[in-house]
Amino acid sequence: MDSILKRTNLKHIKDNEFNLNTFSSKSNGAKGMDKIHSFFEHALLISPDSIKRPKGDTTFFTTAGVQHLETMKREGKDIANCSFSVYQPCIRSQYMPYVQEGTSTSFINFSSVVLGNDSDTFVEYTNSFIRMLQANGVNYEDIRFILDENVESKWYDKKFYSNNISLLVNDIEVGESIFVRDFPYKDGSQTTLIEVGIGIERLNWALGNSIYYFPDFTKVYKENENIEKNKVCSLIDCLRTATLIVGSGVIPSPKDHGYRARKLIKKFNDENNDKLNKNELISIAYDEWEKKGVKHCLQKDIVQLIIDREVDRLNRVNQLKNRCNQNYDNKEIKDLVAQILANQGER
Repeated sequence: MDSILKRTNLKHIKDNEFNLNTFSSKSNGAKGMDKIHSFFEHALLISPDSIKRPKGDTTFFTTAGVQHLETMKREGKDIANCSFSVYQPCIRSQYMPYVQEGTSTSFINFSSVVLGNDSDTFVEYTNSFIRMLQANGVNYEDIRFILDENVESKWYDKKFYSNNISLLVNDIEVGESIFVRDFPYKDGSQTTLIEVGIGIERLNWALGNSIYYFPDFTKVYKENENIEKNKVCSLIDCLRTATLIVGSGVIPSPKDHGYRARKLIKKFNDENNDKLNKNELISIAYDEWEKKGVKHCLQKDIVQLIIDREVDRLNRVNQLKNRCNQNYDNKEIKDLVAQILANQGER
């Protein structure tokens, strides 16, 4: 890794922290959160995967753009020497307890991935990441780099190890440049994997383009300035992510994908106390995801209806003496959504 660090012109500061000596800003890329792919011009820009992963994949929901490799594998496509870039909507429900300005359970992950290339490509990808930041107004001297070596991960049942360089702007981590030397194929052979992964919402926030982590909800933040900003962010996040899940055709339920939607709606219902307008949040979230390229399976009014019914169910449960008697499923809503999805399939 030492030779790679020298080629990226990184200077050791302390522990595993580095910064740049000098850097050339020459680039063909364009400014803007929707133009990041232009800095990785050799990778084909593809459409994102569904947020809902099918049975047999490694997670319930898509958690990173690199998971498109799972989709390719499932579809019987050859991943050897493939490359792609994607703006991937992601859900990480495990972040629920930690949501605040800068951290959310759903986000757009820009990911540019290439397999089968050497360390020169890793240096090139890392430099492209830096040039993208420069094009968006960041001085290279203000970028901090944190190195994590030999990070263990799994691809189905096979382990592999990566060297990760995290890039920080204004002390906020905005993404990683990752180099894997031993990415495993199904037959036991290995190849290299290089990825740049960037959180779009976090990058936009770190750059100071908005004082709010969710700029589409600026009106909500301003109308609730008497509430601590991180609390507003947490309440927005609950329904922002629930809207994304339900919009994909998932019904709140006691297990699997639907359980994540149920947990998010319950958290909002338990903590909101009529502070924020539920339907307003759903409407803004629905439009925001659509603006970011999400193709919802259900119309906005149906998504609102489903979340409304789940809130009604939760309120009834709160009044039960014996909560074991609660109704976990709503057959009427299930049948409605099944009919809508069936009709879409016929078109």
